[in-house]
Amino acid sequence: MKRLYLATVLALALALPVVISAQDDKQESKGPKPVIEIPDMTFNLGKVFERAKYDHTFTVRNRGNGDLIIEDVKPG
Repeated sequence: MKRLYLATVLALALALPVVISAQDDKQESKGPKPVIEIPDMTFNLGKVFERAKYDHTFTVRNRGNGDLIIEDVKPG
C-alpha cells in the first residue's frame, strides 16, 4: 500500500509541471512573439590568466514580432 501511494504521489509531482507548462503555452500563443537569435553562443578565450580582464560581445537579435525583453544574464 505504501509503495502504491508513493508511486501515485511521484507520478503526480512529475505530471503537474507538464500540465502547467502546457497551459502557459496555450495562453502565450496569442499575439506577436519574440524569437531570440544568438548566432555564436560560445566563445573560446584560449588560455586565460587569473588577474586579466577578458571581454567579448555577443550579438543578440529579435527575429520575432513581439518585444524581446532580456531580464537577466549570467555567465556560464
